[in-house]
Amino acid sequence: MYLLDTNVIGEIARNPQGGVANRVAALPPDEYGINPIVACEIGYGLTKRESTRLRRQIEAILEAIAVIELPSDIATHYGRIRAELEKQGTPIDPNDLLIAAHGLASELTLVTGNEKEFRRVRELNVENWLTR
Repeated sequence: MYLLDTNVIGEIARNPQGGVANRVAALPPDEYGINPIVACEIGYGLTKRESTRLRRQIEAILEAIAVIELPSDIATHYGRIRAELEKQGTPIDPNDLLIAAHGLASELTLVTGNEKEFRRVRELNVENWLTR
């Protein structure tokens, strides 16, 4: 199952007939979703942009994508990832940390264009569909 990052949703909105949109559309709806943090990031971006057209477009996309609940053991994964990355001197953005913890805890493959952050998280499955 795939966990779609914020930049993937943005790419679908920018290029609804493009490769990323087509790849997501080819999957069964129960094979992908977003998490609550991504939903919040999208909400923030829409509020900041104040574009009625973009809001309608994003809302239409999100109607077709499930929000995957956070698992009960996310805190364990969050703590381990944060401690490891801080010890290495390579912490990541707090929202990305929660997204990574969700991916690990639920054994999801994170689809993102932000490989620089997420590839530092040990054992997290990451795919970048934005560069293919």
